[in-house]
Amino acid sequence: YYDVNIGIFRCCAQDIYLCITMAKIMIPLLLFLAHTGTIMCQEQLPYDTVIDRGIYCSYFNMKYSTVSFVRYTLYRGGGTQSRKGMAFRHTCGAKVFPYNRSGYDKGHLAPAQDFAYDREAMLATFDYVNALPQRPALNRGAWKRLEGRVRKWSQRDTVTIECGGLDFDSTRHMVPKYFYKIVTRHGGRDT
Repeated sequence: YYDVNIGIFRCCAQDIYLCITMAKIMIPLLLFLAHTGTIMCQEQLPYDTVIDRGIYCSYFNMKYSTVSFVRYTLYRGGGTQSRKGMAFRHTCGAKVFPYNRSGYDKGHLAPAQDFAYDREAMLATFDYVNALPQRPALNRGAWKRLEGRVRKWSQRDTVTIECGGLDFDSTRHMVPKYFYKIVTRHGGRDT
């Protein structure tokens, strides 16, 4: 976690291996990016409406009719419910990104599989207030693998997740240039 009082990242004893592993990966990457001049501040889309779906909250921007980020808590996520017959619904905002033949997937922010223990909960994730346009390689690749890892962590610990987009391109129906996911692990079932 980031300690704002002293401006450094700290690790809990139980997560020290994860922190060391991440440091081995991130420090060379950050040094490379700093050297090449590609590190820059990314802007999050402001939200003006919070939509509570019970299992997740969507922080939505009505002006641009898109979600800025989603936040939810998960403990023992996953299950055996099928996605068959579930389709995205448009429940908020004036317009929806034109996905057909756009080259983008409907990228869940709170993934359906996290809530596959209950059909109604899973269905609640199929809403455009919980989706952003994602390139198929990201949505079906690294993002999906990260979702699986978070689900695995949730088998032992309660996790709180915030995820969304950064640097939205308003000329292209508010497509985010970058995506982020912040995962906080709590010990056991602690919420």
